[in-house]
Amino acid sequence: MTTTRVFLILGLLGGYSLLIGCNGNANDIKEVNSDDFRKELAPTEVEIIRAVKKPFNYQIHSNGVVRPANETEIVFKTGGSVTEYYIREGKEVKKGQILAVISNVEQAMALSKAQIHLKESQLEFESQLLASGGRGDSTQMAEVRENLAYVSGLKAAELEYKQAQLLYNNTFIKAPISGILSNLQTVKGATVVKGDKLCKVYGSNNLLVQTEVLESVIGKVKIGQQVDINPLALDKTFKAVVQSINPWVNEHGTVSLTLEIRGSTGLMPGMHVAVIIKAPYNKNIIVPETALVIRSGKEVVFIEKDGLAKWHYVTTGLKSNNEVEVLTGLEEGDKVITTNNIYLAHDTPVKAQNTNNKKININ
Repeated sequence: MTTTRVFLILGLLGGYSLLIGCNGNANDIKEVNSDDFRKELAPTEVEIIRAVKKPFNYQIHSNGVVRPANETEIVFKTGGSVTEYYIREGKEVKKGQILAVISNVEQAMALSKAQIHLKESQLEFESQLLASGGRGDSTQMAEVRENLAYVSGLKAAELEYKQAQLLYNNTFIKAPISGILSNLQTVKGATVVKGDKLCKVYGSNNLLVQTEVLESVIGKVKIGQQVDINPLALDKTFKAVVQSINPWVNEHGTVSLTLEIRGSTGLMPGMHVAVIIKAPYNKNIIVPETALVIRSGKEVVFIEKDGLAKWHYVTTGLKSNNEVEVLTGLEEGDKVITTNNIYLAHDTPVKAQNTNNKKININ
């Protein structure tokens, strides 16, 4: 079997390196030039991209809760027994649709009585008006007609009828807006009193998200800004925009935002969501975070030049969505190394991997 020698590399970046033959004698130790040694090393395969200037898509992450833009709690306006019940949770209703009916025999009778009284008062008014010769359009006759409306009891009868009509109508509970029913509070046959809750109705076509962001980033948020909404309960992303910004920093150092969802099918009020606000930032050089390494506590990016890795100190700005903003240290068009860069040294031989996608050819 052929004897194989294994060499230990004691230094790469110094002027010289010592090579020790593990199976040799102490006299086998000799000095070689590190530049010559590098030439004998197989190049490190790396992936490379071009450094480009583009707007930095800074992302602000927060959590929020879905709520309806239009919501009403429906309460009973009169007491009694619930004789009719046309609702269920999740049912879609139209504005003015009857949801429930309260026993209303007494109210119906009072309305009929008020209607009769109103008719009698109208006849009495006409009789007195005829007797007074009060026909015409003069200002004086208008005053006579006004006085006779009181004397004949017509004014009081009209008011009595309106009141009876209102009490009767209050026994029919109707949807104040079109929407979805939720939070039912009673059942058919139950006895209720004025002010008891029946249910809620909310507009399903216009949902909002209430969220908060740190005051340190509020300067990057604008009305109309694009937002991604990711419900914790659904594997789906919804689009939204910033509708309003509360101009008040609360005691927690956050600012409240209201987001308007565009197309909310499948969402429900009360859902918890993850919020990503897209905030385009200054146009600087942007590279993947994988291009950044730390050397002696300083940020370094390696670029490829003439088949060698070149070490560049950089100053970075914002980091978001696996990208980093480079403020100084790189030029547009530099061939930035994004993989296998953890153990690279200055002037280490490198070779671009043969990929069929986004990587560039460095030859």
